[in-house]
Amino acid sequence: MVRALMLQEDNTLYKLSYKTGLGIAQDSSQIGWVTGWIEENRHVYFFVTLVKTPNQKIDLPKARLHITRDILKDLGFLQGKM
Repeated sequence: MVRALMLQEDNTLYKLSYKTGLGIAQDSSQIGWVTGWIEENRHVYFFVTLVKTPNQKIDLPKARLHITRDILKDLGFLQGKM
């Protein structure tokens, strides 16, 4: 079951499921993405985050998740209220 394999966080406030990826663009920039969904109060919301940077020193695997979590928090998620 894909859903169970993608579940990354499961607590009393929400369930966060996602899959990540990395690559190199044609212009040699790093690209990273996170795609998945969050479940809060029996509602499911889907999301995709795409990050691209020419800076090879950035830890993109870490940054893509921080960016995704920050966006979800800014939208009111991760608090069990949505």
